[in-house]
Amino acid sequence: MHNERYSGVTVHRMSEQMDTGEVVIQRSISISPDETAWSLKYKHLDLYPDLLLNAINLIGIGNMNFTQYDSSAYHRFHALNHSDYQYDFSQDQFYLKRFIRATTDDKPKGYIIVKNTTFYPMSIELPEVNFRGIPGRVIGRIEGAIGVATNTDESGRSGVLVDKCYDVNGNIVAAASILETGNQL
Repeated sequence: MHNERYSGVTVHRMSEQMDTGEVVIQRSISISPDETAWSLKYKHLDLYPDLLLNAINLIGIGNMNFTQYDSSAYHRFHALNHSDYQYDFSQDQFYLKRFIRATTDDKPKGYIIVKNTTFYPMSIELPEVNFRGIPGRVIGRIEGAIGVATNTDESGRSGVLVDKCYDVNGNIVAAASILETGNQL
C-alpha cells in the first residue's frame, strides 16, 4: 500500500519510549506486488519463534553487540482508522487495485459512499479503455460493471471497473444497481 519493498521484525531492548531500545536482532522480508496485509502479517508471525530464540541465545552467550535503533531509517504505519479505508479515487488505478487487495481478508474493508450509503466493492478491475474525468466520477458501464475515473498513472492509464459490492448488511449487490453515470464517489 505504501510502495514499500521490504518489511521486518525487530527484537530490541526495552526503553522508556516505544521502539527506541537498542536492537538485539532484526529480520526483513520482501513484500511481493500481490501482497495483502493479511499475508504480510502471517509472514511476520512465521518469523517470531526463530527470531526470539535467536535473540535469547545471543543474550545467553553474552553476545551483547546491540545497535542503536535508528527510527529515521524506518517507516512505522499506524493502525488504520475506519476513514483510512475509504477509496481515494484521486490515486491511480494501480494504487487502488493494491489498496483493495491489501485491505481485504474474507470481506473487503475498503468502501465507497454513494448517496450517504456505504458499500464495499468486492474487487476492482483495470479496464481495457481509459475512464477520464474528475477522479471518483462514474463515467459509464462496460459489460455490467461500472467505470470510475481515477488519476492517470505514469503509463497514461486511468479508471477502474467496479462490478459487485457488499452492502452494510453483507448482501451482494450489482454496482450497476447502485451507481449511475455522473455519481461522484
